Amino acid sequence: MKIYGHPETRSFRVYWTCHEVGIPYDFEPIKPKETRTNSEFMQLNPSGKVPALTDNGLRLFESAAICSYICQKMNSDLLPPQGTPSRAKVEQWLFFACAELEQPLWVSSKHQHILPEMYRTQEVESSCKYEFEHQTSVLSHLLADREFLVDDRFTLADLFVSHVLMWARAKGYMDKKNVNITDFMKRMREREGFKATKALAKKVNESL
Repeated sequence: MKIYGHPETRSFRVYWTCHEVGIPYDFEPIKPKETRTNSEFMQLNPSGKVPALTDNGLRLFESAAICSYICQKMNSDLLPPQGTPSRAKVEQWLFFACAELEQPLWVSSKHQHILPEMYRTQEVESSCKYEFEHQTSVLSHLLADREFLVDDRFTLADLFVSHVLMWARAKGYMDKKNVNITDFMKRMREREGFKATKALAKKVNESL
């Protein structure tokens, strides 16, 4: 199994998942700005975005799809069995992370440094912060009486949501006074899988 990506992108979720489930993988580092000039990568993902995965003829992109595949391949309880209430809850939080919590950050980032300059506008920044604050208020309320999002144990739901929150912290979006959120993030950063992924990220950044 080979994973194409860079740790400072959504690829981090994929590497973290691999470390959590203990699956070996070949790492193919690629800078996000170089993907569209890499013909091999563009065959894997015509959108030119990382991460992407190849495994025995399978070509897959989108971090949630890749992480779901890895968990099912390894029969990991990070993703509960199909058709169970626990699986439905984990998928609920995966969709929330990707469709609600992450989107204000992604829109902001695109207008700051991704889109061509002629298409950027800083007028979106205040609405992005407003929307993110609303979504974190929902999350904070639900974390008030629990350590994890589903079944009192670590799942892909926690991994995805916490990764988005870490992205938000790096952008200066996080309210450090929100104890429910900051405590949740601290628990996630203490996991050995997270630490191993951070070590990989440091190594990659030093080599590229």
